[in-house]
Amino acid sequence: MSSSLPLIKTHEHPAPAPVTIGVPQGSILGPLAFIVFINDLPKTGKYSDVHMYADDTVVFFSSDNPDTTKDRLNSDLDAINT
Repeated sequence: MSSSLPLIKTHEHPAPAPVTIGVPQGSILGPLAFIVFINDLPKTGKYSDVHMYADDTVVFFSSDNPDTTKDRLNSDLDAINT
């Protein structure tokens, strides 16, 4: 039996590249690793509300000023990304 690696292909990487982050699919500990991986996600946003159900996540913020909305959402998305 040969080992296999998950690969990803995107516009930035037209050739398949190994996946180096995230939770491995199909593993016995995958569901637990997923929960640990996303457990603090709702706490990362400074301005936005984060709502999660199963593997769906919504990040939202409301303001009368579109620039404020854009800036604060981008700030929180950057915090989630790091």
